[in-house]
Amino acid sequence: MSTHRGGSVRSLSEEQSGVVHRRQLYELGWTRWQVDAQLDGGRWAQVAGGVIITHRGPLPDRARWWAAVLQVGPRAVLAGSTALQAAGLTGVSDDVIHVAAPKSSRPRRPPGVRVHETRLLSHDDVLRAGLPRVRPVAAAVQAALWARSDRQACLYLVSTVQQRLVTAVDLADRLARVTRHRRLPLLRSVVGDVVDGAQALSELDFAALCRRRGLPQPTRQSVVTTALGRCSSTSTGRTGAWRPRSTAATTCGSAPGWTTPGGRTRSSSMDDGCCGSRCWRFASTPNARWTRRRRRCGVLAGAQRRVGGLPADGDSGARCSTQTRRTPRDALAGPRRPHRPTIRGA
Repeated sequence: MSTHRGGSVRSLSEEQSGVVHRRQLYELGWTRWQVDAQLDGGRWAQVAGGVIITHRGPLPDRARWWAAVLQVGPRAVLAGSTALQAAGLTGVSDDVIHVAAPKSSRPRRPPGVRVHETRLLSHDDVLRAGLPRVRPVAAAVQAALWARSDRQACLYLVSTVQQRLVTAVDLADRLARVTRHRRLPLLRSVVGDVVDGAQALSELDFAALCRRRGLPQPTRQSVVTTALGRCSSTSTGRTGAWRPRSTAATTCGSAPGWTTPGGRTRSSSMDDGCCGSRCWRFASTPNARWTRRRRRCGVLAGAQRRVGGLPADGDSGARCSTQTRRTPRDALAGPRRPHRPTIRGA
């Protein structure tokens, strides 16, 4: 083995995370017998499909991605959730490697690799520099279409925007290229919420809950300035004189004159963060979060029907409540067991 060929192999191996293909070695001037000598000597290891590992250590994720792309075929690229992970997406994982190949290109299908033959990939959608992969905006749509559940599909769309891999507008433009899929109505609704500012699954759930209960739709990720200073709210919406808000520090309050299911009328002074309008506050604490949100939305929707709809703009007599309601610990823990004194021996 000449010094020139050895240096070329080392450079190629470092670029591809220690993974090369036989055809690449032959293009560098190596012969079949020279490659077999490295394998027989135990310096290299061979994977199926002509892929060779130029070391004997463990394989990181990037090396496994290179091996999958090289095994499938010369025109294969990482796609879907795997391409998003290669682009830097965190917080998601998949037990298979997703690879895309052109339609009717007869790609190989190695174990542990899910090959997708597609016609929707153009030359501009692929990044060939380094690890061949689909651009993040196209990969996000692919991951949502290929997800195992609707919940997982929503997670891929929201996470890519939340972690600044793509913009919501580019995501909507890319999704518009998809014409037929059973999950397409859901994805369009989710992308619409993401364009409006939703960047978490909890915000999508809150928006869907408002739509189901007939409550005004919130705008999201806005900053509220109170008398105590500047604070960010997770979700703030404004419809007429009503401002439904979801924050981490406040819980639901009722407007004056409203009667709760227990028969009590709630009334108190105006909060520092209110502007003389009626406010709905929803807790986002972990304990019994969704049970409390559904119950409060039901109370608000019922009260809205009783008063005959939303009040008109400029209702100066409306004031919000700052009384914080907390769910008793006993209600979360269930009925208490009777106390049994412990009798200890003398």
